[in-house]
Amino acid sequence: MVRKAVGNPSIIHIFGDTTLEFPQTYEYIARFRKENRKTPVLKAVNSEQDFLSLCEIFGPPSRTLRWCCNMFKTGFISERIRGTFQNSKTKNKEEEEIEKKKKILTFYGVRRSESASRNHYERESIGKKISKQMVASPIIDWFDHDIWLYLLTTGIDFNEAYRLGYSRVGCWCCPNNSRWSQFLAEIYMSEQSKSFHDILYNFAVKMGKSDPEEYVASGGWKARQGGAGIDLSKKVAIEFKPCAADAESFSYVLNKLITEELYEFFKPFGILNFDMGNSRLGEVYILDAKTKQPIIKLQGRQGLNELRITILGRPIAKRTKTVEIELKFKCQITKYQLCAGCHACETVCPYNAIRLFKIGEGDTDYQYVIDEGKCEHCSACINHYMGGCYMRRVLLPRGKGYSENE
Repeated sequence: MVRKAVGNPSIIHIFGDTTLEFPQTYEYIARFRKENRKTPVLKAVNSEQDFLSLCEIFGPPSRTLRWCCNMFKTGFISERIRGTFQNSKTKNKEEEEIEKKKKILTFYGVRRSESASRNHYERESIGKKISKQMVASPIIDWFDHDIWLYLLTTGIDFNEAYRLGYSRVGCWCCPNNSRWSQFLAEIYMSEQSKSFHDILYNFAVKMGKSDPEEYVASGGWKARQGGAGIDLSKKVAIEFKPCAADAESFSYVLNKLITEELYEFFKPFGILNFDMGNSRLGEVYILDAKTKQPIIKLQGRQGLNELRITILGRPIAKRTKTVEIELKFKCQITKYQLCAGCHACETVCPYNAIRLFKIGEGDTDYQYVIDEGKCEHCSACINHYMGGCYMRRVLLPRGKGYSENE
């Protein structure tokens, strides 16, 4: 419909391959490419991580904790968009400012009738997860019968998985799938379903469920919240040592020794200054990007695990309340202790200042780098998600320092 309306067959299509697609989906993409040779179809795929392996590390995704969307779809679609549309040629200051403000017009096929959450979607909006997007949803008010009447009367090709009985075709193991879809997956994706069932069963046992099989069969795993029963949650928790003498100072015992990498996560707050402080004590000051006045002091010697953070000025990350500022500190410490490579911060940064680099063989071995030349200290990477870090919400057990504000 977009190609017809715009009259341009060369509009770029992006196939977000989550690695959890039906075989019929890949067959459909192959047919589409063959039948529409003038339409470029780009593929965005996470070839660095394995979904089932990550389920064992993070626990299975649930309706409220769909970490898989960031790791296997949003992050890599964002990377594909950036690589396709970003002008990498040398630019002067004026051209750089124009480049920063550019948006990519993207057409979605989402509809309000698909789910309760999508019922609140706007026809036009700025991308919430991918900051460079301006999203238009032309068929947002269409119903299922509108879709099928259009497809069948025009003879347009469609995904054969619908002929198997699916009402929606996406990831075969999505926690938002109905029990009917789950039943069909056991038939048509039997081998994958068996592997996923074993992971769900083992997770239920680890959580101490009295009837693990019933927990899996009834879909109890789809409603889980927080990281109860997950070993990795221990690395997310931060031990806080109150400072009675100074209400503006916070002392933490980290689960990871302090290295230069820690300071990377404090760049969004302001400009790092390593000269003002006492290097013997591991003091580093952070200056407000506009006033150049100190707003934060970090104190922690490299090779040790005790970090003290002192508030020297406000606002910090667009926050003035101490409790909210301290939450942002904990958010960045969490990322330092365990950046799981979910790409959430990378995709919400409007200035393309954040990059994640795979540095090891493990599924969570990533290096988090912020380009100071591009960072505008807008705080989007800190303020976008509850608690500032999406994986903090996934892994932190409820009742252990977790609050609804996070």
